[in-house]
Amino acid sequence: MTSFMYQLPCPKLTLILKSPLLKEPLLDVPEELNNFDLAVDYSISLEQMVALGRFDWTNEKIIENFEKSGTGNVTLSAKIFRINCRLSTEGVVVEMGKEGLRPATLMEIIAFGVNYPEVQRCFSIMALGSYCKISGYCYVPYLCELYGERNLNLSCSDGGWNEGCHFLAIRT
Repeated sequence: MTSFMYQLPCPKLTLILKSPLLKEPLLDVPEELNNFDLAVDYSISLEQMVALGRFDWTNEKIIENFEKSGTGNVTLSAKIFRINCRLSTEGVVVEMGKEGLRPATLMEIIAFGVNYPEVQRCFSIMALGSYCKISGYCYVPYLCELYGERNLNLSCSDGGWNEGCHFLAIRT
């Protein structure tokens, strides 16, 4: 089991990582512990949603290059999806689909940051359901912590994803 150098701030995540059933972090997580109810308000603007997240830093390219998607207020069921080998973005999406999941969108990952602000302090969480092209490269939004600050940033997805990457997935 992975040991962390800091105390996990999220009680649900602490339960997940301390589970006796866990063989590797977030690979064999009991389903009942990796279930996050996610309230998403699509009626507000992207700028308002980012402000609700109270991120310490937000990549300005997100507001410049993404548009809001969805309408109304919805409650979704989300989970953290971790890969155990190097995969392309398409490969991650295929693996999610095998479990009845789809990749989260920008609005959904921001809502995750609003609803569960401390989880991103444990590891970066990618959202493959939204992307933009900047200078010919494909970028996806993600949540992370850097130097103790919560960030909403962009990651280039063209090179694929390494073993151990975490993604926000939505149950379909």
